[in-house]
Amino acid sequence: MSSGVKSTARRLSKRLLLILISSCLALFVADAILRVSVVESMVPEDDASFQRLIAAKWPNPVEKTKPDGVYRILGLADSFGEAGGPQNYHYTLSVGSDKRRLEVVNFSRGAYNLAEEIQILRGHAAAYDPDLVLHGIFVGNDFEMPNGKLSSLRGITLRDRGWLASLLPPLSLSWQWVRNLWTLRKDRQSRIAEGGPDGAFSQAEYHRLEYARLQICRRSDDMTRALQRVYPLLDRLRAGVTEMKSNYAMVIHPDQFQVEVALQAALAKIAGKPLTKNYDLDQPQRVLMAYCKKNGLRCLDLLPIMRAKGANGGLYRLRDSHYNEAGNRLAATEISKFLRAEMVPKGSQ
Repeated sequence: MSSGVKSTARRLSKRLLLILISSCLALFVADAILRVSVVESMVPEDDASFQRLIAAKWPNPVEKTKPDGVYRILGLADSFGEAGGPQNYHYTLSVGSDKRRLEVVNFSRGAYNLAEEIQILRGHAAAYDPDLVLHGIFVGNDFEMPNGKLSSLRGITLRDRGWLASLLPPLSLSWQWVRNLWTLRKDRQSRIAEGGPDGAFSQAEYHRLEYARLQICRRSDDMTRALQRVYPLLDRLRAGVTEMKSNYAMVIHPDQFQVEVALQAALAKIAGKPLTKNYDLDQPQRVLMAYCKKNGLRCLDLLPIMRAKGANGGLYRLRDSHYNEAGNRLAATEISKFLRAEMVPKGSQ
C-alpha cells in the first residue's frame, strides 16, 4: 500500500472516530437535558408524586386512615390492574353481601414490573394499612427482569440505565424515545392501512408482540430456570407485605395467546408448526403455582376459567392483551369467590 493511500486511510479513520465521539457526546448532552428537565420517574418517590401519579386515578378518593370495620384490599399489578378505569376488576370486586364494608386502594400502573411494585409497596403501602395485598401477575411480561429506572417522556415509556448508558445509542434516553415514537407512528399507519376496527396495534405488530411473549412457554429446562428468576423478587415483595402485618394473595392473569384459539392458530403459522410441538402454554402458571405451593401462599390461576369462557374471544380488547369490560367482570367475579373462600375473615363479611 502506497504512503498516499495509507495517509488517506488514517485521515478517514480519524474522521470516523471524531464523528463517533461527537455523536456519543451529543447523545450524552441530550440525555442530560432530558433527564434533568423533562423525563419523569414513573415510580412516585414522595407522597405528593404518589397522589398525582397513582391516587389521582382512583374512581373514588380514599382516606389514608382506615375506618373501623373496613376490610381494605391493596391492588398491586402492572397495567392489567388499572386498564378499564372504573370497570377494572379491582374496582368491581364484590365480596360477600351488599352490606359488606370493603375498600380497594389500587397501586397498579402500566409498565411496572416486580422491581417497581416492590418500590411502591415499600414506599407508600404502610400508610394505607391494608388487610390484604392482592398481587396481580400478568404472565405476558411480568417475568421480565428489571433493567433501569422506569421513566416517561410525553407518554413514551423509557428505561433510564444511568449516565454511562447515555453514551451508547441503543440505551440512551433520546434514542429510546425516538425509536419508540417512530414505532408507534409506523404502527398507527399500518392500522389505518388495514381498515376495519381500530385495535390497540395493527394485526402484524400484535402478532409479532404475542409471538415474542409466547417464547416464555418454550419447552426447555433453560426457560423454566429463566422464569424462576422472579422468585427472589417475589420474596422481597412478600417480605414488605409481612413487615406491614398484612396478608398476601397472588392472582395470575393469562396472556391472550393462552386463551384464544384463533390467536394460537395465527401464532402457529408464524412458528411454522403446531404450538404443541415446542410450547407448553401452561408453563408460566405452573412456575408461579409451584412458588406459591412451596411458600404456603394463596394463589388464584385465572387461566382455566378464561379458557372456558373466552376460547372463542370476547374477554380481551381488540389486538390488546388487556381484559375488556367482560374480562374484567369475570376476573372480579372469580377473585371475589376466591377471597370469600380463602382469605377474608368471616367477621369482615
